[in-house]
Order: sequence, then structure tokens, then C-alpha cells
Amino acid sequence: MDSIEIKTTKLEDYYRIFWSDKIGSGANGNVYSCLCKKTWKNYAVKIIPDRPRARREIEMQMACQSSRYVVPIFDVYSNSCEKLNKNKRNKYIFIIMENMRGGELFSLIENHSDVLNEAHWCKIIKQIVLGLKDIHELGIIHRDLKPENIFIKDDYSINQFSSVDETVNDMEIMIGDFGFAVEAHTRPCEALFTPYYVAPEILANDLRYRDESEDKLQTPYDSRCDMWSLGVVMYALISNIPPFYPEIHSKTMTKRMYNNILTGTFHFQYNIWKSISYEVKELISDLVQVNPDDRVTMEEVMQHSWFKNMGNAFESEQSTLSEVSLGGLCGIHDKMLKSGSHTDSETKEYNFSWIASSSNDSESSDVEFTDNGKYTVRLIIQLDNTWAQRRLPIIH
Repeated sequence: MDSIEIKTTKLEDYYRIFWSDKIGSGANGNVYSCLCKKTWKNYAVKIIPDRPRARREIEMQMACQSSRYVVPIFDVYSNSCEKLNKNKRNKYIFIIMENMRGGELFSLIENHSDVLNEAHWCKIIKQIVLGLKDIHELGIIHRDLKPENIFIKDDYSINQFSSVDETVNDMEIMIGDFGFAVEAHTRPCEALFTPYYVAPEILANDLRYRDESEDKLQTPYDSRCDMWSLGVVMYALISNIPPFYPEIHSKTMTKRMYNNILTGTFHFQYNIWKSISYEVKELISDLVQVNPDDRVTMEEVMQHSWFKNMGNAFESEQSTLSEVSLGGLCGIHDKMLKSGSHTDSETKEYNFSWIASSSNDSESSDVEFTDNGKYTVRLIIQLDNTWAQRRLPIIH
């Protein structure tokens, strides 16, 4: 898989990190505000120990950079850091990303759930759906979809002087933190998850919760685990309460919560749900199905009447993948220009089977460079057993 170049030059020569301005934390590390010394532009920097898992996170997020609903990565460094560890042999990865000034979607729930109605949440959920659709089309399973990993791009203000409708309409939602993400074709079995949002097929693979008498076999799962998490996120956004939670506050998982997830036992009995439409409750119920085969597909979600009735119908054949950076292709373009290996008249072939979301990764797609001053990429991708061909211009 092609990924962004990891630089080993001194980060401090190019960026200033504001250590006192911690703006978040992810599955693998903390996030701080930083400033580019050349452009004076503010970014966010995520700092994680330089290990294979950290580099894997970068690869997964870079693979999804063509989506406008995924947090952009601009630079990556591998440096020692005396601020974090005086042992200079210990390296850290510094991921320079867009600063999501609006913060986590979780904070929107905490601070403004009283003024946000079902129609507002529908606009936000629509963007989450489009982002997840892009991620899946690019052959990636996120595995940690939750309000803490969904971000609002720009700062916003909801008060008595602002229009809530206008504020929500202007919100740009992006999915981030790919610390648990994995390529779909690898057919993962690992039990990596956040307890509140975990799909039963992942939770069932956690041997810590199995009885001694049960076998230790772990079953592969696929991107449908994210569809369960989508349903749980929708429930939590609208009601301000997750459908699955531990009855003992000091624990992250209890036996009852474990059983409720494995059996899909939850309800719509809180008062908030009395004023909520039947359609969204139906959609949530269709997503939070124990058997992945019974869950609605992404296409069925996008065609659901709830979005149409709320005035947020998806456009027919809606594609949100941008014309640049599909699967890190710009990185290939840049490397070819630097190496001087490209001429306008030649055609180069590269293996992009990792983009495919199929279990068969032997098929390859090719990159075709034309002589008209632009680079045309021809990708053949298997999606839900249907072969589709795309031609996308790469702007240089």
C-alpha cells in the first residue's frame, strides 16, 4: 500500500507544537495544536510511539484521503522527543492533520442536545453515512466509529443569538482516528473495540468474556461491523444515551451489557423517543441486528425513507470521493516526478488490489498516464461482487 512519506528531519524546524493546548486523544496517542512556521497555518498534531501499529494507522487514514468526510493528513514525521521521553532512542510518529476546530461530535451531544432536534441530527448523520460509505468503498473497515472519532471541521456557535438551523446546515462532519482500522480483504478476527459501540461479532471474539467451557475459536468479520456501530451512534446522538451501557459506572463492560450486545437487546422507552419518528427507530433497529446478514446495507441506508422525509435524501449515484489523492495516488505521482521515471507517452501499471473490498485480492487495477497534461487513473474495483470502472483526473 502506498502511503505518505514519513520524514526524519527535525519537526521543530518546520512546526511549533503548543504542548499546553491538548485538543484530544485517540486510540494510540494524544493530539495537540501546532503551527507551521512557513505558512503560519494552524494544524493538529497527533503524537504516537513509532511502532508498526502507528504506521498502520497512517496507512489506513491515507488510503481514505480521497473522501471529503475523512480528516486530512498533511505531513508525517518520525522523531525523538525530549518532551515526551528523554531517551533519544525512542521515536515518535507526528501526524500533522487538519485542526478540527469544532471538536468531537461527542461534545455537541454533551453541550447542545437540548436544542438539536431529529432534523438536525439527520443532516449530521447523512454526512457520517457518506464518510463511512467512502471508507468502505476504499476497502477499509474503521472498527471504531463513535462520536469521539467524528469531528466538526470548523468552530461553531449555538446560543440564543444564532440560528441552530443555519449552524447545523454549515457543519462539515469528518471521520478520524483510524487506530483500529484494517483492510477489509484481510478478514480480521481481532477483538479491537470501544465497548459501547462494538458489534457482537467482534465482541464474541474477545476471549476475556468467554466461559472456560467455551471454545477459543475466533470468527472473521467484515465491514458490516461498522453498520452496527452506525446504528448505535445514531441512537446515542438522538437520545444522548447509548443503547448499551454498563449498569456499574466504574466498569466499561459488565456481563449484562455483554449479553445485551450479543443478543441485540435494547429499547426505545426513554421519553425522548416518544417524539421521534418511527422511520429512524426502524432504521436503527435494522442496523443493530445481531446477525450481519440481517443488517441493512449501505445502499439500503441511503435509500431509507427517513432521510427523504427529513428533507435530506441522498442524490442518485452520489459519489463523494474527490478527484485527487484516491488511495494515495498523488504520492505515486510525486515520486514519479522526483525520480524522473515518467514521460507523457508511457503507461505505467501499479497494483491497487488493496483498494478492492473483496476477499479476492489477486485482481489488480492499473494507473494510466495520458499525454494531455493531466493524469488519468483507471481503477477497477470490486464492490459487493460488482465490478465497476472509474476514470478520475489527477490534478498536478
